[in-house]
Amino acid sequence: MDRRQLFCIGALVDILVPRALVSDATRFGGVPQDDCLLGAAVVVDGTLICLTAPNGGAARMVVPHLVEAHCHLDKSHTIGRLGPVGGDLKHAISRQHADKIHWDENDLRARATRGINEARQNGCGPKRRQACNSRP
Repeated sequence: MDRRQLFCIGALVDILVPRALVSDATRFGGVPQDDCLLGAAVVVDGTLICLTAPNGGAARMVVPHLVEAHCHLDKSHTIGRLGPVGGDLKHAISRQHADKIHWDENDLRARATRGINEARQNGCGPKRRQACNSRP
C-alpha cells in the first residue's frame, strides 16, 4: 500500500501554504494563489510533503506551530498564590521569591506539566524553557 495519503479534515481537502515556508515552490505542487500555494495536501508520516491539484473545497491556511521563545515553566501558574502585584515589577519579583517556599519537586512538576499541556493545546509547538535556580 502506498504510504502517501491525502490529508483531509472532514470535507476540507484544499489548503493554502505560504510560499515563504516552501523551499522550492516550483516543485512543491499546487497552484499559485497570491503569496500562497493552493492544493490538496499529501502527508507522509505526519509531514506535509507536497500538494496535488486543488479539489475546489474551502481552503484553510497551514502555518507552522507557534514557538514560545522564552518560557519560565518554574513560574507558571503561580499568579493565584502571589496576591495583588499589578503594575509594580519589584513587588511582583518579591512576591514570586516568597512563593518559592512552595516549590518542591511535585509542585514544580505539576505546574510545568500544566504549562506545557496548555501550550500544546493552544497550538504552541517548540518551547525554549528556562528555570531560575535561585533559592528562597
